[in-house]
Amino acid sequence: MWRVLHISDTHAGANAHGDPLERLETVLGAVAADGFSPDLVVHTGDISDAGQASDVEAVLDRLAGVAPVLAVPGNHDDPATVTLTEAGLGPWRVIGIDTTIPGEITGQVHDLPHLAGELTGPTVLAMHHPMRTTSTNPWFTTLGRDRAVAALSEARGPVVALSGHTHESYAESLGNVRFWGGPACYYALTHDGDTWTHAGDTGVRLVELGPDRTATSRVLRA
Repeated sequence: MWRVLHISDTHAGANAHGDPLERLETVLGAVAADGFSPDLVVHTGDISDAGQASDVEAVLDRLAGVAPVLAVPGNHDDPATVTLTEAGLGPWRVIGIDTTIPGEITGQVHDLPHLAGELTGPTVLAMHHPMRTTSTNPWFTTLGRDRAVAALSEARGPVVALSGHTHESYAESLGNVRFWGGPACYYALTHDGDTWTHAGDTGVRLVELGPDRTATSRVLRA
């Protein structure tokens, strides 16, 4: 069994909802108290609040003290400050995807249908913008999502799609694809159609990947 700590939306450098790095310490403390010991940390974007390289570095350096880190940029990040990588956990391939559009809050997954045809084994896709969401607001509905979801549903291996952006945890399955949105680390939102409120739970998603190609997860609120 391989364990993945899915964290998102740390927003380092912000101040509207308190100190983001203190929030990060609170969340990591809850993970330690839970006894969850990850083999990999996946950060699904909005690492920083204003795209500063120093803020990204502060967060990723702290997470590297927990486990190896795979990170992707969010719409608040400068993609040049986040290096996309891949990781392997037994039979599982973990792939980071940049879904950002310069200058836009919304994102895109137009390249995913092409990638889906190359997925022959169990795969985790890490991205900031979700392909499935409870929101109908254009800021939180990702361009190209319908074609991407259809393509992934035909992938030969099981697929786990980890995302952030909405600041609200989310879980849905479609065929052999699991869409797991993580709660935000920094502050929570609750979506209702086109609108949202500053309410809900912050925390992380804890993911377990099995050698038998099964995957389970739970949200740890902190």
